[in-house]
Amino acid sequence: MIYRTGFALNNNGLERYIQVETILAFYEQQFISTGKHLLFEDETFIGNVTLDNDEYTLRGFENFDDAAKADIEIFLRKLTIPHQQELMSAFGFGIQSADELIFCEVILKDKGIYTVWMNGSQAAELTQDSKCKWHQLTGEKLRPSILREITERVEGYYNQF
Repeated sequence: MIYRTGFALNNNGLERYIQVETILAFYEQQFISTGKHLLFEDETFIGNVTLDNDEYTLRGFENFDDAAKADIEIFLRKLTIPHQQELMSAFGFGIQSADELIFCEVILKDKGIYTVWMNGSQAAELTQDSKCKWHQLTGEKLRPSILREITERVEGYYNQF
C-alpha cells in the first residue's frame, strides 16, 4: 500500500511542491511505514529516500542543494502515517499444484501470525519479521513455489489500496 502526502519546499524564495509516496507494509495487524519513500516534483520522479537504522539514504536529488536535502529529511523524520483502513482477517484463493487445484485459506491471527489452511486442513503458520521477511513457524515444510505463491497473495491482499 502507498500513503501519499506532500509539502512545500522553500529554497531561496523559490517554492517547490514535493509529493511523497511512502510504501507501507501490513505487519502485526496494522499498516506500518517500510522506511521507503518515492519523491516527485509535479509529476516528475526526482529520487527515493530510504530509512535504515535511523540513517536516511537519498538517491537522486541532483537538482537539490544540501539545505533542501536537509529539509526533505526533516519532513520525512516528522512524517506520521495516519491509521489506514483495516482489511478482513481471512481470505481464500486457489493454488494449482500439478493436476490438483487446492483451495487455500489464510487467516490473520494476533501478533502477525497467518494460519494457512489447504483443502480444509491446517497446513502451516507463517509470520513476517520486522524486515518483512517470511518465516514458516509450524506445519510440514511447504514447497518453495507454494510458499512464495501464498506470501505473494498475502502481500497482494494487504497492499491492494
